[in-house]
Amino acid sequence: MAREGVEFTLPARTIEITECTLLAYAYPYFTIRVTCSAGTYIRALLRDIEARVGIPATMTQLARTAVGEYTIDKAVTAEELAEKGEALVGATDSALMHLQPVNVSENGFIALKQGKQWPYTKIDGFHGEVDRLYRAYNDAGFFGIVSGTDTGLKVVKNIF
Repeated sequence: MAREGVEFTLPARTIEITECTLLAYAYPYFTIRVTCSAGTYIRALLRDIEARVGIPATMTQLARTAVGEYTIDKAVTAEELAEKGEALVGATDSALMHLQPVNVSENGFIALKQGKQWPYTKIDGFHGEVDRLYRAYNDAGFFGIVSGTDTGLKVVKNIF
C-alpha cells in the first residue's frame, strides 16, 4: 500500500530489535544493519529513526539477508536449483528449528493424522501451551506442525 501512495496506520505490535548497527555513513546517506523479530516493519523503524533525528529520510534500498538459519550467503540461483534440485534442499523441518519439538507415539500420530486431538496426558512429560506451535515427530521422524490446545495437540499443517 505504501508503494501505491495509500495512507494507512500500522497496528501497534511488540517487536524486538536485537541489533541496529551503523555500517556506513557518507552524508546524506547511511547504511544500517538490523536484526529483529518477525513482524518488524523496517520502514516503520526508519520512520521512528527519522523522527528521533529530526530530519526527513527516505529508504533507497532494503535487503533481507536472513530468515532464521537461512542466510543470503546460502542462497542459490534458480538455475542452480533447476540443475541440482533436491540435493540443495535441507531436511523438511530445517526451517522450523525455532519451534519446540514434541514426540508422539504411533497411536498419537494416527489420531493426529485423522484430524483428532491427542491429549497431553498421553505424552510423557509434556504439556503444551494454547495456540503455541510445535514440530511434531514420531518414530519415523518429522510429520507436521501441531498447535497446543487446552487439553492436547491438534494438527495445523501435516506433511504425511
